[in-house]
Amino acid sequence: MARATSRDSAIVAEEEMVALLFSDIKGYSKLSPDLLQRFNRLVFPQLARFLKRRNLVCVNTWGDAIYAVFKSPGVAADAAWDLREYFRKKSWSEHMSTATTPEDFGIRIALHAAPVFFGIDPFTNRNNAFGMNVTHTARIEPIVRLNEIWATGSFKTQMELQVTDYALDSIGLRELVKDWGFAELFMLRKNTDAKLEDLPPVDPVQKLIGPRTSEEAKTIVDRIFKNAKKPGGQLTIAGVANRDLFGNLFGSAIEDVLKYKPNGGAGNPVRVLYLDPASPSAFARETYELNPLREDVVATAREITNSLDKATNSRKIHDNLYIRTSYEIASYMLFNQEEMIFHPYLNSAVGNAINYVHVDVRSPLYAIGASHFENLWQGRWILLDLGKVLIPFNHDKVATEIWEFLTNTEPSREWNANDFDHFLFKEKLEGGTRNELLETNDHGIEWLHDEFCTRFSCNFPFDQFRMIWNNIFSKEHPEAKSFIHKMQERGISVAICSNTNESHWAWIEQNYPKLIGMANRLFLSFRIRSRKPDPKFFREICLQTHLPPWHHVLMDDRVENVEGAILAGMRAERFRGSFQMLERWTAENHWDSTFPADLELSRRLDRS
Repeated sequence: MARATSRDSAIVAEEEMVALLFSDIKGYSKLSPDLLQRFNRLVFPQLARFLKRRNLVCVNTWGDAIYAVFKSPGVAADAAWDLREYFRKKSWSEHMSTATTPEDFGIRIALHAAPVFFGIDPFTNRNNAFGMNVTHTARIEPIVRLNEIWATGSFKTQMELQVTDYALDSIGLRELVKDWGFAELFMLRKNTDAKLEDLPPVDPVQKLIGPRTSEEAKTIVDRIFKNAKKPGGQLTIAGVANRDLFGNLFGSAIEDVLKYKPNGGAGNPVRVLYLDPASPSAFARETYELNPLREDVVATAREITNSLDKATNSRKIHDNLYIRTSYEIASYMLFNQEEMIFHPYLNSAVGNAINYVHVDVRSPLYAIGASHFENLWQGRWILLDLGKVLIPFNHDKVATEIWEFLTNTEPSREWNANDFDHFLFKEKLEGGTRNELLETNDHGIEWLHDEFCTRFSCNFPFDQFRMIWNNIFSKEHPEAKSFIHKMQERGISVAICSNTNESHWAWIEQNYPKLIGMANRLFLSFRIRSRKPDPKFFREICLQTHLPPWHHVLMDDRVENVEGAILAGMRAERFRGSFQMLERWTAENHWDSTFPADLELSRRLDRS
């Protein structure tokens, strides 16, 4: 743990991961002057001993508030538990020799694990921790219930990396003080204690279920549309097949919001998220609606398609309209900057709606709903294959150049380039060809060189072998950089998604640094230890992006990789020499499913 010295008054530039504890003694301000002196003389020294016997980095106090920094979450949990148990079990009337201690006397403790900066506090000339994470911990402590210990998700994650006597149970999303937003918090308990099952919720800002009737709901909807037409306003919609509330979505209400442009500005943003007409949920819904025994069912799937067409046309006129689709929307949702109404479904295939829920921006449910929408809306990824998409290559060159080298260095022997090609790229071993075993990092280039020299009884210099092995790539695609830049300008992340090996990748990084540096992320088979089209490969991508499969589009030159991505739930397009089709599609600002590769896969499955 780096500490600043007294000669180094500047804050240390590099952050360090620590555990933070904030505590406050409720009822302290109500103590009489006599009790205050008695408390400071008897209690504070004991609290100090609890902290000092732990691995304490630094500590500070403000009256009854204690702020301490520890090296690890386990140690911080021990200290917090000591403090909590001291207050919970102490008989204050007996300890303070008085019966006038406030009824609600006790301690509140907040824990957080996060990076902080260290430096010498110029006021105290002592080492101290600084940074936003210190403030974040301080914003939690005032909402903690009496004699309880609440911790953040990052504290829980870090603590679970250690062996401790503690567990943390979620108490849900909580609003922090001083407009600090919302955070999911966890209550600390001993492993031997009963698991938290039913913590009473925070006092709601308003009733959670309601309005009770469609008429009330329509009134709220009208108000949300109206109030979106304010400076700094916004309108967000998920699920547009609810005719009772919307009627014709792209009618006067939404058009009025789109046209609202005070002082000739760009207009308030309107985001509309549709259930993807080509998704399994939409297909299931359409099948459900075709049931001849259900004549009363609204043709939702058809309405989604019609509304999406209208929205796409409206997008050509209004550049403040943004459209996307999702494979699943389990809740109709409409909100502006002030309030939200949503209408949860058991699933989007058959409806089965429960009551409307109406909340305003102060409610934790508003934050939960907005977060749910962002999870569906944000995080779009385009996955670009490397070879023959971004950078052309030719495996045949390896066998040819090996043949040329051996013919010149050992002319007395007869060599066959086809034998070399078969050995390197076609001969099946356990786990795949030799090239594939390099791509999953089961072996390296040194192993391949040794195998080659043994099989063909030759003394091939390793450096020459590696140079030939890597010398298969040519000039990058002329549209590659501009395409990546355009996608990123539209808010779409771009990743390189390649079956490659460590030797090839080292050469590529050295020779194409600008192109590689443009990628938001790299998904490489030798790092993932799995290759396209293995489902494990695509599953690992989703784990790393923290997004469902349909938030990803793969562009690849190989049909089997395109098929693998589609079967894994992703979108995919077979690369045919140009990025223009995918560029046109993303320009519409929503995710469609009608790629040629999807149609090609359908035809192939039909033939089989």
